[in-house]
Amino acid sequence: LERLPANVDVDQGATTFMGLRRIHEKVDLVFGARWNFITGKLEFKGPQNRIFEDTKHWVDPVVGFLFRQPLGRGWHFAINADIGGFGAGSDFAWHLFPRVGVDLGKRGRLGFGYRALGMDYNTGSADTLFRYDVITSGPVVGFAIRF
Repeated sequence: LERLPANVDVDQGATTFMGLRRIHEKVDLVFGARWNFITGKLEFKGPQNRIFEDTKHWVDPVVGFLFRQPLGRGWHFAINADIGGFGAGSDFAWHLFPRVGVDLGKRGRLGFGYRALGMDYNTGSADTLFRYDVITSGPVVGFAIRF
């Protein structure tokens, strides 16, 4: 068997559009939609260069909550959590984002957290089946300035 060099390039992303409804001074109900996309490209190099590429987009309705808790001395804790999909986009999708932050003066804020986003999406059948059952997660560091 001859080994052919190949390049694989995959990009994924999600953009969330949310509305909030305050239900308690520390809790908001959140609702909206998350637009998901993934693009993949597989390129075989050799005597016969071949490129396969595809892009998938889908939208998941989502509902959840945002909880905020001051911790004192400028520190605060917050957590966002939502579920969605409900078969309209993904069969099931979820998002969890706990974080801790500290105020830096009157206008700045520094935050540290961990974000996890999971979804179970599929479309097509047989030769055209596309299945995306993935959990994406990792640490987050953020900085905010209030104007």
